[in-house]
Amino acid sequence: PAARYSLIANSILFPRMLLLVAVVSPTLAIAAIPAFTAMMLAGFAAALILAPAPLKEGKTVADSAFRNPFSIRPALEFGVGFTIVLLVTRVAQHYAGYGGQMAVSAISGLVDVDAISLTLASFVQAGTSAARAAVIGLTLAAGVNAIFKSGVAETSHQPAFYLRLMAGFAIMFAVGAAAIVIIDPARVTELVSHLQPN
Repeated sequence: PAARYSLIANSILFPRMLLLVAVVSPTLAIAAIPAFTAMMLAGFAAALILAPAPLKEGKTVADSAFRNPFSIRPALEFGVGFTIVLLVTRVAQHYAGYGGQMAVSAISGLVDVDAISLTLASFVQAGTSAARAAVIGLTLAAGVNAIFKSGVAETSHQPAFYLRLMAGFAIMFAVGAAAIVIIDPARVTELVSHLQPN
């Protein structure tokens, strides 16, 4: 069950990222829809195939401590993190171009994908990054984040859990990479721009 719920939760990451970038750059959100939808559906399918739910599952409710959603500290931490990621990404993009942007995307994705998502969305909106490069950067950040989570899951020493999780992640991102190749994000934005009334 832990593998199933983890894969489902990670599948929800993709529509969440789409909503986040849509606030800053609708163009990037539209360009990312095919790949992110494919990864979300692949994640759901992997959860059902790799960790199917038994016909009757016992009810176990774990105690959990909820954090105050109105606490100012998480907002300040995110603000500082976003500022640092934005600065480092701009510097890397200026001096190393596309490769620098991808490297920062990967590093940022180790712990969190929100800051790099907003950064890449702001680049697309400002016209300093192509939508295709930003979609690849978002996917790379999410992929590195999945690798980090896989490492954390392995510390559980429960192969039945972490091997299913890793296999699910592999399926999700293989499907995502295929979707980017088959449905080029640049062509998606071109098509949408042609469909919009002048």
